[in-house]
Amino acid sequence: MSTTLTPNILIADDHAIIRNGLEMLLSSIGKQFSFFHASNKVEIFDNLKENTIDLIVLDLNFEEGNAITWIKEIKTVFPEVKIIIFSSFDESVYKNRVLSLGANAFISKLSMPEEIILAFEQTLFEDEIVLKIKKFHKSNKTSLLHVLSNREMEIALLMVKGVANLEISNILTLKKSTVSTYKQRIYDKLNVSSVAGLIEIFKVNSGIS
Repeated sequence: MSTTLTPNILIADDHAIIRNGLEMLLSSIGKQFSFFHASNKVEIFDNLKENTIDLIVLDLNFEEGNAITWIKEIKTVFPEVKIIIFSSFDESVYKNRVLSLGANAFISKLSMPEEIILAFEQTLFEDEIVLKIKKFHKSNKTSLLHVLSNREMEIALLMVKGVANLEISNILTLKKSTVSTYKQRIYDKLNVSSVAGLIEIFKVNSGIS
């Protein structure tokens, strides 16, 4: 991740309408980003060489072929770059494969706008979230939330934001049953029985902004 205050986002898709539409959607988040566009492999690597790219949003289907093999090339030469696959390909077929090659997330082009934004924020700001959680645990020994592990805290934060179990499982690449187990463990540790109760605990005890 670059040290600049404005993350650099490369949108790689061979359709301009997709690139422009995705830029408009991500711009609506309310954070400052610098956007770069690429319509083919040469433009992707030229952008990576000429700019400090923090995140690539990469389609898999280009006129010159399937971009799945490019993922490993990108991560080999630019290991710090995060990659979100944004594709119309079948998620059940391609998600695990692209993650194993080094991509950070798979988002279907059929997803709702809020799902795209959520996955984008989770991927781009993952390091920041983890750092906040670690800092919180270190400085809040007496808080009720200190009993939660880093993973439990990560899931609890998403629950408080209103993210459903299925979305959490997709974002964190966990089985839905595993998310349910973590959810119950969080409730048990904090002695609450609902998200509303969890929100109240966070209001009183959270030092995370």
